[in-house]
Amino acid sequence: TTVAGSAGCAVADAGAAPFQGSPSVEITRPAEGAEVREAIQLRGTVDSKGGALVIRVLQDGLEVANRVIDEQCRGRFAATIPVPRTLTGEAVVEVIAPGVAGSPSASAERTITIAE
Repeated sequence: TTVAGSAGCAVADAGAAPFQGSPSVEITRPAEGAEVREAIQLRGTVDSKGGALVIRVLQDGLEVANRVIDEQCRGRFAATIPVPRTLTGEAVVEVIAPGVAGSPSASAERTITIAE
């Protein structure tokens, strides 16, 4: 289990070939529509040149929590985001990966329900 508020990712090896192509990001956990309580256990994969991943939790279009994984992420990532005590109902989790050589960034979203 990842500690509340923690985050991390697989980092590209120093000898790895440079990433070519458009970045992509996929959320593998939580499932779409999942119900969570005290913390969002987020897992996924990212293909990019490396760089910080930005994770945002939105409710009604407003950012209510966030996390930045400030490493050269390439491969799997994980984050545990504490849910603000006053937050209940539907929320969107968004993960944003950096763009490559002028290409736009990539993002993925999941809609979840924050239980009381």
